[in-house]
Amino acid sequence: MATPPPQQRADQSGVPRSSVRIPRQWPVSTSPPLYYVNDVPHIGHAYTTTAADVAARFHRQLGDDVFFLTGTDEHGTKVEQAAAARGLTPKEHADEMVVKFKDVARRVGAGNDFFIRTTDPQHEKYVQDFVQRCYDAATSIRARIQASIAPRVRPTAPRRTW
Repeated sequence: MATPPPQQRADQSGVPRSSVRIPRQWPVSTSPPLYYVNDVPHIGHAYTTTAADVAARFHRQLGDDVFFLTGTDEHGTKVEQAAAARGLTPKEHADEMVVKFKDVARRVGAGNDFFIRTTDPQHEKYVQDFVQRCYDAATSIRARIQASIAPRVRPTAPRRTW
């Protein structure tokens, strides 16, 4: 005799949870960490790439719009030291290592949409623009706060010197 299927929990409307779809305003973005190129890839790189790929595939099966990014972070002291130990510039070292990191995604069968390098000119420009927008927003917020406080009498406290 076959066992009956397990009962699915339902939400308040009585619809089983597994069939409830929440519309998304933004695409689902998934990414393993951007890997440092100071050494060759290892099993941890394969694991995190696979985990991110599983998440991307899951959301694609749900019908979500997914953007799966992988890539390398090519800045940092350890990258510079690794390049110097090999007698290369950091850029030459990174160019050689990136091939190996791209191969990790291929070998584990990950379906990433894009591979980013933090030394790409487009990435550098985007980061510069983003930081500028943050700075501009902070300046604007600071000015609005100061303008709202300026007409009031501010309590004065003795200034501390440590």
